[in-house]
Amino acid sequence: ERANIFKVLPLSRTDKRADRVEVDSSQLAIASEEAEADGLTVVGWYHSHPHITAAPSHVDAQTQGQYQALDSGFVGLICAAFQGDRHDLPPSLKVIAFQSDDTTNQPG
Repeated sequence: ERANIFKVLPLSRTDKRADRVEVDSSQLAIASEEAEADGLTVVGWYHSHPHITAAPSHVDAQTQGQYQALDSGFVGLICAAFQGDRHDLPPSLKVIAFQSDDTTNQPG
């Protein structure tokens, strides 16, 4: 399937640990309500990996699996931006979309 992204809504992290991207469920509900008011549907979530590759971590896979348990078409995006230590290499940006095989940790 194909999804077009018309709008993104940045949400605040509730867990400040470097390997976590968790948001409050009330923020997700508000984002969903705002999308619906605009005639849109939430199709996924995104976050960045500012200092590591764009490959999903085990935490990303678990989080994505929880979302997919609610909607099998839900997609995760990871943006990885690098400004390496070597000044002879240009900065790079990589964005990947992914889904998870880990749908065992269902919410609730």
